[in-house]
Amino acid sequence: MWNQESETGTIVFLKVIPKSRESRIVGVFGDFLKVKLNSAPERGKANTELLNLLAIHLELRKTDIEILQGQTDSYKTIFIPLKLSEIESRLF
Repeated sequence: MWNQESETGTIVFLKVIPKSRESRIVGVFGDFLKVKLNSAPERGKANTELLNLLAIHLELRKTDIEILQGQTDSYKTIFIPLKLSEIESRLF
């Protein structure tokens, strides 16, 4: 399962592909939401781009989205303060 809903929001499990041709949310593949990023994974550039991309699509501030695990890994766990149904309607 690519997500886990709680009372205050949703935990989402991501597979991030850095140094891609374009930045975009690809979709759900198995247990992960796959996201491609143009930035390289150096000095936090990819994490910053990830938060910006998600914030735009989810209509949130990037400070509302929190990386819980995987700051230096391509597999990340993030917290989004929205219900799963709201996330799905905004992303897909």
